Amino acid sequence: MLATKVDRAVPLYWRDGRQRFAIGHVNANGTLDLQIDPALRARARVGTLSDWKASHARNCDVQGLSVEQDAKIQYLGAPEYDAGGQRYFVRPGTVTKNADDTTTLKFLMFVYAESAGRLSGSEKCGTTVITYDMTLQPGWNAVDELQVLGTDGQFGPRMYTNARLMQSYEGPWNSFELQQP
Repeated sequence: MLATKVDRAVPLYWRDGRQRFAIGHVNANGTLDLQIDPALRARARVGTLSDWKASHARNCDVQGLSVEQDAKIQYLGAPEYDAGGQRYFVRPGTVTKNADDTTTLKFLMFVYAESAGRLSGSEKCGTTVITYDMTLQPGWNAVDELQVLGTDGQFGPRMYTNARLMQSYEGPWNSFELQQP
């Protein structure tokens, strides 16, 4: 699912609204180096898990979603890079073709928590169900995002689980072309 290859290391950015912050490199050898600088936290917006739930409530049914322990957080969405005049976004993790021709997408989402926090339960957005079982620890947490793409091109339920502390990442990744508005 790699949208493009690079012939030399290019900067990787995190976008927070209109600001872009350098956070690492996309390497020509197919790896991703991601370092989350503590100074970055001071420059980006901070919300809470309750804010997260409230923002999702605008478009989804979040009655089954519970903030068991609120925490101030920052979410590192899909980092981006530029190559060949095009902008791409990156999802650290793996894409695996299954024996039944479905595809398992196992990506990482990075969440900074100022204190311990817990988000659990599910939200429903139309026919899509998203399940959370995230216990965040103070610091940067890598959270597994798991979803299966069916043979019909439809995505199955999405799950966010297995939060664990992580300051940097070097490993497999997938990039996708960012559509400009």
